[in-house]
Amino acid sequence: PDFVAEAARKFGSQCIVVAIDAKREGNGYIVKSHGGRDGGRPTSLEPVAWAKEVESRGAGEILLTCMDADGTNQTQLTFNLGLNDIHPGWSPNGRKIAVMSTRDGDEEIFVMDADGANQTQLTFNAGASDRNPDWHPGRQ
Repeated sequence: PDFVAEAARKFGSQCIVVAIDAKREGNGYIVKSHGGRDGGRPTSLEPVAWAKEVESRGAGEILLTCMDADGTNQTQLTFNLGLNDIHPGWSPNGRKIAVMSTRDGDEEIFVMDADGANQTQLTFNAGASDRNPDWHPGRQ
């Protein structure tokens, strides 16, 4: 995280992209290091907490990928390099993820399946900021 903060100070947040490789394990997700090579190396990091940490340190964009434990079946969940897909929020059942994105020019909320399919824009508030999507505990 110190490197992210240092790079953001030197080059500006708009230049800093952090890639996060996540894998479902048990009832949640964990971050894997080394891009999933050899199955990736598990960390003690939870993807949403890690994304919030690097965003707070200056990451201008987060590239979120899910993969199988052996590093196969990698699915890129965000596709907007040069735009922002940030503040990810996993649904309680782990089947959906919501992100704030500027892909339409404003800060809007998008939701997608955990594999990145069925991306849907939920908010359409021109000139307003829709941020930090979260799930009601009883909603899936």
